[in-house]
Amino acid sequence: MFAVLSRILGSNTPPVPSSSNLRPRIQSLYSFDHKNASWTEQKRAAISPSDYISKFSLATWNIDFSSPLPILRLKSALDYLEQLLSPLLNSDNDNPPPPTIILLQELHKSCFPTLLSNKYIRAVYDVSDISPVSWNKDSSYGTVTLVPKPLSQYVSFIFRTPFPSTIMGRDALYVDFSFPGPSPHDDGERNTTKIRVGNTHLESLPGHGDKARTQQLASISEFLSCSPLDCGVVCGDMNAISPSDSTLVEDVGLLDAWTSSVEMENAADEADGHTWGYQPPTVFPPNRLDKILFVGGLRVDGIERIGVGLKHANADASDDNAWVSDHYGLLAKFTII
Repeated sequence: MFAVLSRILGSNTPPVPSSSNLRPRIQSLYSFDHKNASWTEQKRAAISPSDYISKFSLATWNIDFSSPLPILRLKSALDYLEQLLSPLLNSDNDNPPPPTIILLQELHKSCFPTLLSNKYIRAVYDVSDISPVSWNKDSSYGTVTLVPKPLSQYVSFIFRTPFPSTIMGRDALYVDFSFPGPSPHDDGERNTTKIRVGNTHLESLPGHGDKARTQQLASISEFLSCSPLDCGVVCGDMNAISPSDSTLVEDVGLLDAWTSSVEMENAADEADGHTWGYQPPTVFPPNRLDKILFVGGLRVDGIERIGVGLKHANADASDDNAWVSDHYGLLAKFTII
C-alpha cells in the first residue's frame, strides 16, 4: 500500500521497494542555529546551478554503548574524528577531498548532550537525530547519521525502517541525496544522481540472529536498489559471526567495499580487515563485523580502518580496558560513475 502511495505522491515520500511492506518513518535533518544556540529543523536550500557532486566519503563506527564511561568515550571519539576528518573538509587545495558523512552505531541515549554540544559537530555537521525519540522505545542506544553541511542541501529524505524480525530494537536509517550532475541540459535543468545512504546495526548473536540478519540485509538491499535510485550504500555493524554470514552480502546482491577496493584485492592477510575482537581480546575470534556495502554506479577509491588502538582521554597507557570502542571504524572514499 505504501509503495503505491509513494508513486502517487511522488516527491512527498521516499522511494520504496514495491515488494516491501515496511513503512518508512520520516525524520528531519537538524542544523545548529548559532544565533539562537539551538538545534533546529534544516530547511532545504535551493541547489546552485554550478554545484556538481561526484565524490564523497563515509566514516562508520560502532562506538559501544555497553562499556563504562560512554560520555567520555564519545568525547574522545569525536575529538579523534575531528583530527582525522578536518583536513578532508577544510582543504586549501584546488581539488579538495570530498566531505565525509559520519554514521554512528550504538550511541547511548545519555550521549546526546555530548554529541550536540561538540563545537566541531555544530560547525561542520547536521544530524539525523537530536534525541532518542525515533529509536525503538525499549532501546537505550541507536544509530545517528551526521551529514556535512556542504551536502545537506542535497538531502531529499531521511527515514527509518524498523526490522520486523528484530528482538533487539534494530532498524535501518536512510538518508536520500539528489546530487547534481556535471552539466545542465539546454533548458537549464540538470541530471541528478539519486543515492541512498543507509546506517544499520544488524541483529546480534547466533541462533535467531542468523535468520534475522539474512532478512534484515535483504530488506536493506531492496531499499538501496529500488527505482528511481541510481546507487546506494549501507554502513554499519553487520555482526557477521556465523558461517551463514560468509556469503550473505553476495546473496542479497550487494558489493563489499573492503574486498572491492583495489588496494585490498591483494591484501596479504585477511586479518587486515578485522574490525572487532582486539579491544579487548575475547573468547570469540576476531572478525570483520563492520562493513560498507554498496550497489549501483559507485567506485571505491579507498578504504581503511579507523580508531585502531584508540583509548579515551583519561586512560593510562597501561590500561587495557580503556578503549574508546570495542570496534574499529571504517573510512571509505567513493566516486559516482
